[in-house]
Amino acid sequence: MIPIVIIYDISDDKLRNELYKELLYFGFRRQYSLFEAIVTKGELKEIKRVISQFSSFENVSINLYTLSQKAYEDTIRLGKYKDITNECFII
Repeated sequence: MIPIVIIYDISDDKLRNELYKELLYFGFRRQYSLFEAIVTKGELKEIKRVISQFSSFENVSINLYTLSQKAYEDTIRLGKYKDITNECFII
C-alpha cells in the first residue's frame, strides 16, 4: 500500500468540485484542498489518470506526493482530522 497526499489549487468552482468528487473514491479530504489516501499501485495509476484530465485547464495546480510508510507514520498532525489508517477503500 502506498500513502499519498494530493494538494490542489483550482479557482474554478465547477472544476474544483469535479476533482473533489473524483478523489472521494480513493481517500478523504483532510483540508479544503488536501486529500490523503493509502492506495494500491493500480489505484495510484488511476489517480494519476484522473488528475491528468485537469492539467489542461487554466489556473489549475495539482500536486501528488507519494510517501514512504516511514514518512507517513512520522507525519505530525495537529487539530481535528479523520484517521484513515484503518479504513478500507473499495472501488
